[in-house]
Amino acid sequence: MNTKMEIKPDLKTDIGGIVLKNPVMTASGTFGYAMEFKEFVNLNRLGGIIVKGLSLEPSMGNKPPRIVKLPAEC
Repeated sequence: MNTKMEIKPDLKTDIGGIVLKNPVMTASGTFGYAMEFKEFVNLNRLGGIIVKGLSLEPSMGNKPPRIVKLPAEC
């Protein structure tokens, strides 16, 4: 008889009282609203999606230009 034992580790992670099903999360500010990636990643398998910033009140943010091109030798 061939018995195969499958072990599934408990990857639950507690971050400040918020329990995630696993510690796999996106990098801050790189994942948009996540829906853009649904054809590449099963979003239900992620432990969380990290947003760049969040506020209950509107914010003007930093005025442009926010990106500056530097010479290659820098």
